[in-house]
Amino acid sequence: DAEIILLPSLFESFSYTCAEAMAGGKAVIASSKTGMAEMLQHRETGVLVDAENITAIAEGIRLLILDNELRYTISENARNSITTKYNNHQLKEQYIYFYKSVVNTG
Repeated sequence: DAEIILLPSLFESFSYTCAEAMAGGKAVIASSKTGMAEMLQHRETGVLVDAENITAIAEGIRLLILDNELRYTISENARNSITTKYNNHQLKEQYIYFYKSVVNTG
């Protein structure tokens, strides 16, 4: 039932928790220094903060609590983004491209 998911991880490459939250239409606040920064665009599909800065984390939480419209927009954009980038067809095409590039360079 949560609308905001806080992921202040210091070390993370691809975050399944972040991807699942995005797919669930949640507004994610995540570390700007991890792989989640590649999954999220600040204030479009999530809020990126310095996870070592408690003030920045608090500001991100406050922003999403106080701005219902922004929270809703981020939630919708996050769901659309993750389901577009990581759907079965997209992943299949990326794997095919990768393997072809490996074969062609060998």
